[in-house]
Amino acid sequence: MNRLQTILSRIEKCETLADIGTDHAYLPIEAVRAGLCERAIACDIVAGPLHIAKKNIRAAQLEHKIDVRLGDGLRPLRENEADCIVIAGMGGMNIIEIFCGGFAPGAVLPSASLLSEPPRTFLENAETSQNEVSDKSFEGGSGETFSKVSPEKIPEKNPKKIKFILQPQHDLEELRRFLIANGYKINETLARERSRFYVVVDAQKSCENSDRWTDRDFFLGKIDDKNYFRALREKIEKYFDSLTEKNSRDAAQKKLEWLEEKIHDR
Repeated sequence: MNRLQTILSRIEKCETLADIGTDHAYLPIEAVRAGLCERAIACDIVAGPLHIAKKNIRAAQLEHKIDVRLGDGLRPLRENEADCIVIAGMGGMNIIEIFCGGFAPGAVLPSASLLSEPPRTFLENAETSQNEVSDKSFEGGSGETFSKVSPEKIPEKNPKKIKFILQPQHDLEELRRFLIANGYKINETLARERSRFYVVVDAQKSCENSDRWTDRDFFLGKIDDKNYFRALREKIEKYFDSLTEKNSRDAAQKKLEWLEEKIHDR
């Protein structure tokens, strides 16, 4: 299955789905059409894609089911508003920043090396700070109005009921470390588009003790597909000779050994 189909397959029927970084709202449109959610919220930090999203939603005649909101990360969501949240198509470190920007009071980083500087929200680099916006709507530049809800708290009141579906483009190992360190239980599904593989991560807060993960687990994850492991091996082999530091070469060599074990069932 491709990424969109795989993400849709991981959505359990829910009342409200939020798609963070929705782009053109393909995911919420398909989720509503398939009856996976009663309503959806399509969020993005950039107004341009949301103009197209609104056109797509109107074309699908789903304006009464899908709300379009302009804002940073999780902040357009009201407290406990969504029970399934999708964050897909961006880097793992960006996903971590979104979690930290929304769940900062309870979030802990597994190690200082994960972020080169303290977590900050994307709007700190935007032309207009979200703190300067008091209205609940925002004009996107061409007369189009988007919702812009900026609550004091984002969905943390009962986080165990919120299911996150995450699809990082890279930095998957770092994202796994972050989720486990913050008390999330995760499951993973593999998507494939042409010759590329993508890992879709389900994450949900758990009151149980977190699984004990080793460095090997954080690298390999919960995927069991030899073709995926062969692709990872090829990727590491391509850049291995360019590594100059001994620690980096040793770490890459160890990962190659783990991959050989999985490929040959050892």
